[in-house]
Amino acid sequence: MGDGLAYIVTDRRVLVRRGRLVRQMERGDITFGRLRWNPTMPRVGDIELLIAVPFGPLSRKQRLVLRAVRDPETVFAIIRGHHPRGKTDDRDLPLVERLDPGEELVWGGRPMGPAVGWRELSVALLGLLVAVLGFAYAHAVFLVLAELERVGLPVRSWTWVLFFLPVTLSFLSILGVGAWLMWWGLVRSRVMAGETDYVLTDRRLLIRRGAVELSVERRRIVDAAVTPAGEGRYNVFLMLDAPRGRALAIGGALSRVAPPRDAVQPVLYGINDTERLLRLLLGRPEVDAS
Repeated sequence: MGDGLAYIVTDRRVLVRRGRLVRQMERGDITFGRLRWNPTMPRVGDIELLIAVPFGPLSRKQRLVLRAVRDPETVFAIIRGHHPRGKTDDRDLPLVERLDPGEELVWGGRPMGPAVGWRELSVALLGLLVAVLGFAYAHAVFLVLAELERVGLPVRSWTWVLFFLPVTLSFLSILGVGAWLMWWGLVRSRVMAGETDYVLTDRRLLIRRGAVELSVERRRIVDAAVTPAGEGRYNVFLMLDAPRGRALAIGGALSRVAPPRDAVQPVLYGINDTERLLRLLLGRPEVDAS
């Protein structure tokens, strides 16, 4: 690696060295990992390793990132303690085609429903408010410009143009921000839901959303919190085994507003048959999701 940066994987640890600074993480302590594919380089990506610890006042995460790794799926398999399958470092391959040798598919699914919750609606409403304020601003200022014309300022004069251009640019900027917020809340959330896949195998749970993939070993999953998402759907928050206690990776299960999907946390959104999923995942005979 350049700039004195080096990544080392031993039988016990993962080390990142930059010059004289060395950061390390015990492989046995890793709770889950994420793989972020580079959008412009097909066989390059970042590997993010996390150790989650109990939520609450002591909530924190230990995080180690290996950036711009060549063949990241192969390296990630080695870190997890499995032999790479070969020809799996293609971000366009389905998850089921990149399982470890001998790994068997148990369940697969995708988020159901519109994928628009309170968070997305709030952002969209904020965008609408910004757009309305933009139109109100433009209306008020253009009335002032019209009054200037009435009192004798020629429309074709440079002075009038110098008034008009900043007002127009400000209006377009405000309108652009409002439109982006509405797109983020209403359109982007649906796109992200369409790009999401859930795969449960006999060894691990995989979540893929766009160019980001999360992998958590099933032995790390000790429980789950199920929260209603409306219209008979539920969000499933995984409780993970950590070196010094069990932890939810995020506290979104304790809130009415679901956490953002961008980070790709160990959360399954929009699940219909939670009883079957948790029975397969945790061996539960029955789950009350009400």
